[in-house]
Amino acid sequence: MQASTLITPRLAEEAINSRLTCLPIESLPLTQCVGGTLRENIYAERDAPPYDRVYMDGIAVDSEQLRRGLRRFQIQATQAAGSPALKLASGENAIEVMTGSVLPVAADCVIPVEQYDVADGVVSLKSAVAATPYHNVHRRGSDSRQGALLLKSGTLLRAPEIAARHPVTYDVRTRGRDVRDLANVSGLRELPRLLRLAASRAMGLLNFADLSRDAAMPQTTLQRYWALFEATFLVRSLPPWHANLGLRLVKTPKVLLGDTGLLCHLLGLDAARLQGDDLMTGAALECFVAGELTKQVSWSETRPGLFHYRTHTQHEVDFVLEDGRGRLVGIEVKKTASPASSDFKGLRHLAEQTGKRFLRGILLYTGASSVAFESNLHAVPVSGLWQLEAELAQS
Repeated sequence: MQASTLITPRLAEEAINSRLTCLPIESLPLTQCVGGTLRENIYAERDAPPYDRVYMDGIAVDSEQLRRGLRRFQIQATQAAGSPALKLASGENAIEVMTGSVLPVAADCVIPVEQYDVADGVVSLKSAVAATPYHNVHRRGSDSRQGALLLKSGTLLRAPEIAARHPVTYDVRTRGRDVRDLANVSGLRELPRLLRLAASRAMGLLNFADLSRDAAMPQTTLQRYWALFEATFLVRSLPPWHANLGLRLVKTPKVLLGDTGLLCHLLGLDAARLQGDDLMTGAALECFVAGELTKQVSWSETRPGLFHYRTHTQHEVDFVLEDGRGRLVGIEVKKTASPASSDFKGLRHLAEQTGKRFLRGILLYTGASSVAFESNLHAVPVSGLWQLEAELAQS
C-alpha cells in the first residue's frame, strides 16, 4: 500500500460512520440491552444514594456527645432497613441501625456492633471508640446527584455499564412492569424496600417471620413478593444439606442475592470499603463464590447439588457439593491472606459426620498460593474457582 493512500484513524472512523445505516430506536427492558448502543443520555432521576445510608449494623448517635466524653447511651429504638427515619430523642440516646437503613434524624455517625457492649438496654462503648461526623455513613448524593449524567448517548451497553452505572431503584422500576404482570402487584414501591432488606440478610438464614416484622407486611404478602424476586433472579435460596433427605425440606435455607454488584450497591459498598471492611466484605465474597459455583454447576458433567451445612452445635460449612452418588465436597470461604488450621473446623466436622462420602474440603481465601493442610483439606486462592485444577496440582 502506498503511503499516500493512508488516512488518519479519525478520518477512517468518519468514513465508516458516513456509510452506516442508522437503526431505528427501540425501547427495551434493561435486561435485554446488553450489546446495544444507547441513543439518549441517561441522567440520575434522584440522588444516589437517595438518603444518608448506614454502612453497617451498629448504633447511630450524635458524634458531638462522643466529643464531650459520653460513653454510655440508652437504646431508644431500632431503625430497620427500608423503614422511615426515626429521630433521636436526646443526645444521651442511641438507635440501633441495620446495614442499608436510613440514618436517624439528629444522629450523624454509626458505631459498629463490635465496638460496644449492651446490658439492660444500655450501650457501653469500648475504650478505642472514636467516631467523627458521618463515620460509617454513605452520604446522600455522594455517588451522583439528581440530574447528573450517568451514561452518554452512543455508549455501548455492556454488563458493567448496566450493572454499575444506573441506580438500582431505576432497575427495579424498569422491570417493575414485568413484575406487576406476574403477580398483579399494586404496591410497587415496596419491592425496592424489600430488596434492600434481602441484601442486609445476604448469606444469612432466611427467616420470613423476621422479614415480615421488619418489612411491616403480612407473611403471605411477603412470601408472594419473595417468589417474584426468585422468578426474576433477584434473589435465590441456598438449601441446607442433611444426610436425611426429608430434613432438607424442613431446615432453613440461606439468602443469596442474584448478583454481587447488586448486593454491593444495596449495601453501599464501594471499592475502598471492600478493601478495608472485613465484616462487610465477607458477605459479598460469599455471595460472589455462590454465583460462581452456581454457574459452574450448570455446565458440570456431574451436575452436583449446591447446599450449605449448619448444625445445632454451630458447626458450619458455607457450601456443600453433592453428586448423584452422594459424594461430597465442602467449600469454606474466608477473607484472610493467612489461613489457619482452625479455619477448617466446620469442614473437619462435616468429614467426621459423612465418612467415606467426604472427598475433599476446600478453603477459599484471599491469598496467592495453594496450601495442603491435610490429605483432603486444602486452602486455595479464590482464583481457584476458575483455575482449580492448576491450583490443586501445585499443592
